[in-house]
Amino acid sequence: MIGAHDSGELAPQFSYGTSLSHKHLAEMTHYAGLTTPPIFMPSVGDFYAGMLVHLPLHADQFACAVKANQLYQLYADWYAAAPLVRMGAARANDENTPKTLAADALADTDSMEIFVFSDAKSQQFWLVARLDNLGKGASGAAVQNMNIALGIDESVSLAA
Repeated sequence: MIGAHDSGELAPQFSYGTSLSHKHLAEMTHYAGLTTPPIFMPSVGDFYAGMLVHLPLHADQFACAVKANQLYQLYADWYAAAPLVRMGAARANDENTPKTLAADALADTDSMEIFVFSDAKSQQFWLVARLDNLGKGASGAAVQNMNIALGIDESVSLAA
């Protein structure tokens, strides 16, 4: 796929894995403690580093009634003490809500942003995590985990 992309045979941004099978599904299912594999929607873009991880949800998938602000607060509370994770716009569809998300906005950082978008009428939620797949997604995560294991500030030597 890299060769086809570099030769210009492919579009600047595209999704793949349309068979809904991927070599990493088994490990994602195992390490996330899932009983069924997640719906994985990989994509590639014409930029050096960055990715958007999408999680589409419908209100029917929850055991109880849930609103976007509750989902947002759940993630905000969970990551409150995480120096490298921040939340996107606080309320769906307010003036601070981005209309587009650039996958490479956090390039060269070890940070992650979490966004909660919703449509109350259709009872749909769209959770998105934005990160640098070469930083937070790989080497940065290794450094962060090493820092935690050594008992030092998890953000030492990482770019926020």
